[in-house]
Amino acid sequence: MAVKSLLQIVSLCGEFNLFVAAAHAARMEGVLEGAEPLTVLAPVDAAFGAVTDEVLEWLIDRRRANLAELVDVHLVLGAHTLRDMIGLGAVESRHGELLCVDAFESCVAVDGAVVVRRDVPAANGILHGIDQVLAPRRLRASGSGQASNSLVGGRKL
Repeated sequence: MAVKSLLQIVSLCGEFNLFVAAAHAARMEGVLEGAEPLTVLAPVDAAFGAVTDEVLEWLIDRRRANLAELVDVHLVLGAHTLRDMIGLGAVESRHGELLCVDAFESCVAVDGAVVVRRDVPAANGILHGIDQVLAPRRLRASGSGQASNSLVGGRKL
């Protein structure tokens, strides 16, 4: 079993720096270091460069509540391997977002975000890296009405 917390693991990976910064700014370190098992769907740093202007404007005001909401969309209660998530077909984020899990051959996507790093164990859960930033429901409600939580390149996927 891993001895490092999810916060330590996601910080040490080196490819999730912006997600870690958002978690720190939102003061969510306790959640990522807590005893409650979690699955973290951490967007890689490059994913933040592709978010829509709407999401950036929403985050730029740096309200802690917005950042906490954004981080919460990427956290799922319970420690789920990718195989577990595929079997479930969907998981619910801490924020209450239903995230669909689709698999095709060796590719797995969570609400349109492709899993690029999988099953990284931590003492209090599992980390999966994804290639897109998932958006909270209230941001999606003002957009195109598509089902996906991912907001990339000015369009919803």
